[in-house]
Amino acid sequence: MLAAYLKGSRTNPNVSKDIYQDYDIMYVVKETESFRKDLSWLDIFGRVILKQEQDDDFGYGDRFGLRSHYEETYSWLLLFEDGNRLDIGVETVEAMRKGSHRNKLFLPLLDKADCLPKLPPPTDEDFHVKKPAERKFHGCCNEFFWSLCDVTKGILRDELPFAMTTYYTQAHHMMEVMLEWYIGSMTDYSVSCGKLNKYFKRYLPGITSMTF
Repeated sequence: MLAAYLKGSRTNPNVSKDIYQDYDIMYVVKETESFRKDLSWLDIFGRVILKQEQDDDFGYGDRFGLRSHYEETYSWLLLFEDGNRLDIGVETVEAMRKGSHRNKLFLPLLDKADCLPKLPPPTDEDFHVKKPAERKFHGCCNEFFWSLCDVTKGILRDELPFAMTTYYTQAHHMMEVMLEWYIGSMTDYSVSCGKLNKYFKRYLPGITSMTF
Protein backbone atom coordinates (compact mmCIF):
# COMPACT_ATOMS: atom_id res chain seq x y z
CA MET A 1 0.00 0.00 0.00
CA LEU A 2 1.43 3.33 -1.11
CA ALA A 3 -1.18 5.79 0.14
CA ALA A 4 -4.71 6.06 1.48
CA TYR A 5 -7.38 8.73 1.43
CA LEU A 6 -10.87 9.24 2.81
CA LYS A 7 -13.72 10.38 0.59
CA GLY A 8 -17.49 10.75 0.83
CA SER A 9 -19.69 12.23 3.54
CA ARG A 10 -17.16 11.94 6.37
CA THR A 11 -15.01 14.55 4.63
CA ASN A 12 -17.94 16.90 3.94
CA PRO A 13 -18.07 19.86 6.38
CA ASN A 14 -21.75 20.42 5.49
CA VAL A 15 -22.90 16.95 6.58
CA SER A 16 -24.08 16.32 10.12
CA LYS A 17 -22.14 13.49 11.71
CA ASP A 18 -23.98 10.41 12.97
CA ILE A 19 -23.42 6.72 13.66
CA TYR A 20 -24.85 5.67 10.29
CA GLN A 21 -22.17 7.24 8.10
CA ASP A 22 -20.05 4.91 6.01
CA TYR A 23 -16.27 5.06 5.94
CA ASP A 24 -15.25 5.54 2.30
CA ILE A 25 -11.57 4.69 2.00
CA MET A 26 -9.38 4.22 -1.06
CA TYR A 27 -5.95 2.60 -0.99
CA VAL A 28 -3.40 3.48 -3.66
CA VAL A 29 -1.47 0.35 -4.62
CA LYS A 30 0.98 -0.94 -7.22
CA GLU A 31 -1.53 -3.43 -8.67
CA THR A 32 -5.09 -4.58 -7.89
CA GLU A 33 -5.04 -8.26 -8.89
CA SER A 34 -3.62 -9.68 -5.67
CA PHE A 35 -6.20 -7.77 -3.62
CA ARG A 36 -9.04 -9.11 -5.77
CA LYS A 37 -7.81 -12.72 -5.72
CA ASP A 38 -7.26 -13.08 -1.99
CA LEU A 39 -9.75 -11.21 0.19
CA SER A 40 -8.21 -12.30 3.49
CA TRP A 41 -6.67 -8.83 3.88
CA LEU A 42 -10.19 -7.51 4.58
CA ASP A 43 -10.51 -9.72 7.68
CA ILE A 44 -8.48 -7.27 9.74
CA PHE A 45 -11.43 -4.87 9.77
CA GLY A 46 -13.81 -7.33 11.45
CA ARG A 47 -16.42 -9.97 10.70
CA VAL A 48 -18.36 -9.16 7.52
CA ILE A 49 -22.06 -10.09 7.53
CA LEU A 50 -22.94 -8.58 4.15
CA LYS A 51 -20.71 -7.79 1.18
CA GLN A 52 -21.20 -6.34 -2.28
CA GLU A 53 -18.38 -5.88 -4.74
CA GLN A 54 -17.86 -4.04 -7.96
CA ASP A 55 -18.42 -7.05 -10.25
CA ASP A 56 -21.65 -8.28 -8.62
CA ASP A 57 -24.73 -8.52 -10.83
CA PHE A 58 -27.30 -5.82 -10.00
CA GLY A 59 -24.79 -4.16 -7.68
CA TYR A 60 -23.30 -0.69 -7.63
CA GLY A 61 -20.96 -1.60 -10.49
CA ASP A 62 -24.03 -2.06 -12.68
CA ARG A 63 -25.75 1.07 -11.36
CA PHE A 64 -22.79 3.35 -11.99
CA GLY A 65 -21.28 1.68 -15.07
CA LEU A 66 -18.14 0.49 -13.26
CA ARG A 67 -17.92 -3.12 -14.40
CA SER A 68 -14.66 -2.76 -16.28
CA HIS A 69 -11.00 -1.76 -15.89
CA TYR A 70 -10.60 -3.82 -12.71
CA GLU A 71 -6.86 -3.84 -13.27
CA GLU A 72 -6.96 -0.10 -12.49
CA THR A 73 -9.45 0.09 -9.63
CA TYR A 74 -11.74 -2.21 -7.68
CA SER A 75 -13.85 -1.85 -4.55
CA TRP A 76 -16.06 -3.58 -1.97
CA LEU A 77 -18.98 -2.50 0.21
CA LEU A 78 -18.77 -4.18 3.61
CA LEU A 79 -21.23 -4.33 6.50
CA PHE A 80 -19.77 -5.61 9.77
CA GLU A 81 -21.47 -7.38 12.66
CA ASP A 82 -20.93 -4.35 14.90
CA GLY A 83 -23.05 -2.24 12.53
CA ASN A 84 -20.22 -0.28 10.94
CA ARG A 85 -20.02 -0.08 7.16
CA LEU A 86 -16.83 0.32 5.17
CA ASP A 87 -16.74 1.10 1.47
CA ILE A 88 -13.17 0.28 0.53
CA GLY A 89 -11.29 0.21 -2.74
CA VAL A 90 -7.87 -0.16 -4.29
CA GLU A 91 -6.55 1.77 -7.25
CA THR A 92 -3.22 2.03 -8.99
CA VAL A 93 -1.14 5.19 -8.90
CA GLU A 94 -1.97 5.75 -12.57
CA ALA A 95 -5.71 5.50 -11.91
CA MET A 96 -5.45 7.80 -8.91
CA ARG A 97 -3.62 10.41 -10.98
CA LYS A 98 -6.32 10.29 -13.65
CA GLY A 99 -8.89 11.03 -10.96
CA SER A 100 -11.74 9.81 -13.16
CA HIS A 101 -13.97 8.89 -10.22
CA ARG A 102 -12.63 11.41 -7.70
CA ASN A 103 -14.32 14.62 -6.61
CA LYS A 104 -13.39 17.38 -4.18
CA LEU A 105 -14.48 15.37 -1.13
CA PHE A 106 -10.92 14.14 -0.69
CA LEU A 107 -8.91 13.90 2.53
CA PRO A 108 -5.42 12.31 2.55
CA LEU A 109 -4.83 9.81 5.38
CA LEU A 110 -1.42 8.41 4.51
CA ASP A 111 1.03 9.05 1.70
CA LYS A 112 4.15 6.90 1.98
CA ALA A 113 5.03 7.37 -1.69
CA ASP A 114 4.25 11.11 -1.86
CA CYS A 115 1.88 10.41 -4.74
CA LEU A 116 -1.41 11.98 -3.62
CA PRO A 117 -2.42 15.30 -5.19
CA LYS A 118 -2.18 18.47 -3.14
CA LEU A 119 -5.78 19.63 -3.05
CA PRO A 120 -7.68 22.30 -1.07
CA PRO A 121 -9.76 21.26 1.97
CA PRO A 122 -12.73 18.98 1.11
CA THR A 123 -15.82 20.64 -0.36
CA ASP A 124 -19.10 19.37 -1.81
CA GLU A 125 -19.23 22.02 -4.54
CA ASP A 126 -19.07 19.34 -7.24
CA PHE A 127 -22.56 18.32 -6.12
CA HIS A 128 -24.18 21.75 -5.89
CA VAL A 129 -27.43 22.18 -7.80
CA LYS A 130 -26.71 23.48 -11.30
CA LYS A 131 -28.83 26.23 -12.86
CA PRO A 132 -30.82 24.77 -15.77
CA ALA A 133 -30.94 26.15 -19.27
CA GLU A 134 -34.40 27.30 -20.43
CA ARG A 135 -34.72 24.32 -22.80
CA LYS A 136 -33.99 21.89 -19.96
CA PHE A 137 -36.54 23.58 -17.70
CA HIS A 138 -39.30 23.26 -20.30
CA GLY A 139 -38.28 19.68 -21.05
CA CYS A 140 -38.67 18.79 -17.38
CA CYS A 141 -42.16 20.31 -17.24
CA ASN A 142 -43.20 18.52 -20.43
CA GLU A 143 -41.92 15.12 -19.26
CA PHE A 144 -43.72 15.50 -15.92
CA PHE A 145 -47.13 16.05 -17.50
CA TRP A 146 -46.55 13.62 -20.36
CA SER A 147 -45.63 10.75 -18.04
CA LEU A 148 -48.73 11.41 -15.93
CA CYS A 149 -50.78 10.36 -18.95
CA ASP A 150 -49.27 6.87 -18.69
CA VAL A 151 -49.79 6.85 -14.93
CA THR A 152 -53.48 7.62 -15.42
CA LYS A 153 -53.78 4.99 -18.14
CA GLY A 154 -52.22 2.37 -15.88
CA ILE A 155 -54.62 3.20 -13.04
CA LEU A 156 -57.68 3.06 -15.29
CA ARG A 157 -56.55 -0.30 -16.70
CA ASP A 158 -55.93 -1.60 -13.16
CA GLU A 159 -52.24 -2.09 -14.06
CA LEU A 160 -50.91 -0.68 -10.82
CA PRO A 161 -47.30 -1.97 -11.04
CA PHE A 162 -47.00 -0.15 -14.38
CA ALA A 163 -48.66 2.98 -13.00
CA MET A 164 -46.55 3.12 -9.85
CA THR A 165 -43.25 2.43 -11.62
CA THR A 166 -44.01 5.06 -14.24
CA TYR A 167 -44.90 7.56 -11.55
CA TYR A 168 -41.79 7.05 -9.43
CA THR A 169 -39.27 6.69 -12.26
CA GLN A 170 -40.63 9.45 -14.49
CA ALA A 171 -43.18 11.89 -13.05
CA HIS A 172 -41.88 11.85 -9.48
CA HIS A 173 -38.31 12.11 -10.71
CA MET A 174 -39.15 15.22 -12.74
CA MET A 175 -40.82 16.74 -9.68
CA GLU A 176 -37.62 16.18 -7.69
CA VAL A 177 -35.52 17.73 -10.45
CA MET A 178 -37.77 20.81 -10.37
CA LEU A 179 -37.49 21.00 -6.58
CA GLU A 180 -33.70 20.83 -6.87
CA TRP A 181 -33.79 23.84 -9.17
CA TYR A 182 -36.15 25.66 -6.81
CA ILE A 183 -33.74 25.10 -3.93
CA GLY A 184 -30.88 26.19 -6.17
CA SER A 185 -32.68 29.41 -7.09
CA MET A 186 -33.31 30.17 -3.41
CA THR A 187 -29.68 29.56 -2.41
CA ASP A 188 -27.87 31.07 -5.39
CA TYR A 189 -26.98 27.51 -6.47
CA SER A 190 -24.56 27.18 -3.56
CA VAL A 191 -25.82 23.96 -1.90
CA SER A 192 -26.16 20.25 -2.56
CA CYS A 193 -29.45 18.42 -2.07
CA GLY A 194 -27.50 15.29 -1.18
CA LYS A 195 -27.59 11.79 -2.58
CA LEU A 196 -31.07 11.05 -3.94
CA ASN A 197 -32.14 14.47 -2.60
CA LYS A 198 -31.99 13.36 1.01
CA TYR A 199 -31.60 16.98 2.19
CA PHE A 200 -34.89 18.26 0.76
CA LYS A 201 -36.27 18.56 4.29
CA ARG A 202 -33.36 20.84 5.19
CA TYR A 203 -34.07 23.32 2.39
CA LEU A 204 -37.86 23.10 1.93
CA PRO A 205 -39.66 24.65 4.94
CA GLY A 206 -42.68 22.70 6.07
CA ILE A 207 -41.77 19.51 4.24
CA THR A 208 -42.29 16.24 6.14
CA SER A 209 -40.89 12.77 5.63
CA MET A 210 -44.33 11.62 4.43
CA THR A 211 -44.48 14.19 1.62
CA PHE A 212 -42.50 11.96 -0.70
